[in-house]
Amino acid sequence: MAIPNRVDAELPQEDIAAIDASLNTVETKLPFLIDLTESERNSLNYLGDRNYHFVTNTLALVQHKSGFLPREFDDAGFAKDTALFVSLNTVRLELSALLRRVTDTMNVAGSEAFAAALVAYNAAKSSNVGTEGIDPYLDDLTQRFARKSKTTPPPPTT
Repeated sequence: MAIPNRVDAELPQEDIAAIDASLNTVETKLPFLIDLTESERNSLNYLGDRNYHFVTNTLALVQHKSGFLPREFDDAGFAKDTALFVSLNTVRLELSALLRRVTDTMNVAGSEAFAAALVAYNAAKSSNVGTEGIDPYLDDLTQRFARKSKTTPPPPTT
């Protein structure tokens, strides 16, 4: 049985080390990144397309004339946060596209490996030729397909 092989590649340890070093470089270029808790994430006002338009138009208004703002309003901080959002969004889009391709490739390679494992396992199970010494392997591999017995819970007492 021919197993499809969409991914025919290797990733040498040296390349993994180089990728890791590159990712470390990316992290050093972004020393201000923070890690929020789930609760903190949920409490944020997200800047989507509609809100982005609102923010950039408000920033233009503030930069045009800021005399109406409260004294403690940080208009430079507002401009800086907006610019950082735009820059990080560009980086996020690039990283997201790369992560999607890495994940897709990993999933295809894993699927191909699992298909090959199934073919080899089934061949080993059904073969009678040259299989001496494989019983411990087969015993271990068979556990993957062992069904767990469903125990019926006792009826509730009334």
